[in-house]
Amino acid sequence: MNERIIPLRYNRTDFEEIYFKDNQGSLFFSPTTKNKTIFTLVIGVILTVLHLGNLVSLDNIGVYYFLNFVFFGSILYLLAAFITIVRWKKVITKYLKSLDNSSFFQLELTEMFLIINIDHQEDYIQWKEFTKVESKNDYIFLQSGIQNYLFPKKAMSEEDYIFFKESLKKILSK
Repeated sequence: MNERIIPLRYNRTDFEEIYFKDNQGSLFFSPTTKNKTIFTLVIGVILTVLHLGNLVSLDNIGVYYFLNFVFFGSILYLLAAFITIVRWKKVITKYLKSLDNSSFFQLELTEMFLIINIDHQEDYIQWKEFTKVESKNDYIFLQSGIQNYLFPKKAMSEEDYIFFKESLKKILSK
């Protein structure tokens, strides 16, 4: 493999487009909370109709209590999902803020390592350490243990992006 240095252009909006696409950061309509939100609303509407329509009698009080139990359970389930999203957003925002304070970004691809250089702080990751690689049209995602690396296509030239993508295929297929 040819060793190559890929200069990166950091733009916060490039990262935000990827991290927060498909309403990922939305509390009520992110992919993880959308169904929970809809379910909670449906149960809430049913309970409201039963309560306001005076449709609760001694004959169906058990169903009414059961629906209340399901409603409050779904609210707790939804709140737990909200907390997860808020924590995730906080981590992403903190990470992007740390990148905002940096001025030098560079990748170096070698035979044994991917070297990530941010403000002349080099992070060496052996290719064999990567456990997950996701190559999309607009970004490359790498996971190494507990570390995640996201490289937007917009952060590098088209030629460098293609080279990086092809190099990953070659190196990680060994």
